[in-house]
Amino acid sequence: MATYQRILIIRYGGLGDFILTLPLLAALREISPGGHVTFMGKREFASLAEGVYIDAIESVEKHGISTFFIKDGELDPGLSEFFASFDLILSFRTDHEGIFAANLRRVAKGRVVVSSPSPDKTGVHASDFLLSALDQADIDWKQFPAPVPLLPFEAREKGDIIAIHPGSGSAAKCWSVDRYIELAGRVEGETKLRPVLIFGPAEEGIRHRVGWHFSAYDNREIHEVASFLKGCRAHVGNDSGITHLAAALGVPTLALFGPTDPAVWAPRGAHVKVLEGEADCAPCTEEERRQCRNRVCLDSLTVDTVYGELVKLTAEN
Repeated sequence: MATYQRILIIRYGGLGDFILTLPLLAALREISPGGHVTFMGKREFASLAEGVYIDAIESVEKHGISTFFIKDGELDPGLSEFFASFDLILSFRTDHEGIFAANLRRVAKGRVVVSSPSPDKTGVHASDFLLSALDQADIDWKQFPAPVPLLPFEAREKGDIIAIHPGSGSAAKCWSVDRYIELAGRVEGETKLRPVLIFGPAEEGIRHRVGWHFSAYDNREIHEVASFLKGCRAHVGNDSGITHLAAALGVPTLALFGPTDPAVWAPRGAHVKVLEGEADCAPCTEEERRQCRNRVCLDSLTVDTVYGELVKLTAEN
């Protein structure tokens, strides 16, 4: 089996995309325990795993990167030298014409593996798909136990808090805000637990609908959010980056799925419960989600069902 000492992972995308890459990063640690792993992506998210699964971080906006998107063009010498310093480059980025990949191979001295950033087959989990790219590097990753890696964060403070995140990167993946409000009311009125709603920049449009009836954790830096989540009794949310983050922290997590396929996109972990809405049309394509106006899949998840599963999850953990 091939081994590599200097490894570069190129992975664009949001928080959930990064969390789904953690099994690949953890596998590389097992395969090359003395290796040096550099991650080129969004620094904000990659910093969550820095010092654990990642040794160095490079921005996706690194100087000279634009030259690598020009066919047969003159490549930035500094960035060319940077790419040439790796024994293995794993690139997961959209590159329909293959220009970026071709330019990488022009300057690389080590192995270059290029893959789509997400599965093109149904039923293949995104993390397994990313791991399978190691086949092209002659790495027998299947000999290692399938990792469900945890992020080693300390809790800011521990309490009987239920974290509720009503948003996601796409409104089409969101359970009704009114139902989240009702769920928070049930938690507050029928248990000894305290609901706290998490809002980020993407939730500015729905923040005002919740008002000030419940405690909220607003627009915090991602490390603060991680430390807050770590101290919660449980988290409930949509198919979102925050839900994936909660699962990666080992927090009991209830993930609500509707139009997206949990077989591909669900968070993994020993304390994760996925609730999938029922609809003949689900899961659906991104184009179908954009055109959908009724969201039958998510509406089939009642407050009673979600509340019951949440109570069960907290009792079991």
